[in-house]
Amino acid sequence: MVSRQFFRLPKELANPEVINFLSSLLAHIQDAYTLSWKEVREDFIAWLNSRNLDPEYKQSIISNLDRFAPKISSPIDVSKLFSGLSLGQRHCLLYSIRNLFNFAELAGFPEFWIQKLRKALPKDSIGVDNYVPSENEIECSIRKLRRIPLKYSLNVSLVVLFPHHDHMATWI
Repeated sequence: MVSRQFFRLPKELANPEVINFLSSLLAHIQDAYTLSWKEVREDFIAWLNSRNLDPEYKQSIISNLDRFAPKISSPIDVSKLFSGLSLGQRHCLLYSIRNLFNFAELAGFPEFWIQKLRKALPKDSIGVDNYVPSENEIECSIRKLRRIPLKYSLNVSLVVLFPHHDHMATWI
C-alpha cells in the first residue's frame, strides 16, 4: 500500500468519500487473488525439483501441502490454516508454506500480496529442551543399548563420553 507521505491526491479527490472509495477499491483488489495448492501443485513440484534440496525434505513439503491443501486469499486464511495444529505440525507446515510463497512470487503473483500473506505466518518457536529423564528412564535406555549392534554402541559411547564434540559422531 502506498504511504500517504509519498502519494498526494489532487485537491479535487482529497475528500473523505473519495479516499474511502479508493481505500476499499485497493482492499478489494488485494483480496482478489487466490493461491490454490491444487491448481499450482504440478508447477510447484517442477520448481521444487529444480532446486538443490534433499529429496526427503522435498517430499515432506509436498506431503504437508497435500495434507492441508491450502487455498489462500487473505492473511486470515493463513492464520486459520495454522490454528489448532501441534507445534510439530505447525513447524512442518510453516516451512512448506514459505516455499509455496517463494514459488508464488516467481510464478507471477503480486509481491505486495505475498508480503501481506507472509506477515500472517506464525513465528517458529525453537526453544531449549529442558527435559531431564528420571533415573528409571536412564536405566531403561542403558538396558536397550546392550541389545544394539557393536558399531552403533561404539558411536553412542563416544557421544556419551564426549558430549560437547558433536562432530565426532558424524565421521563414525
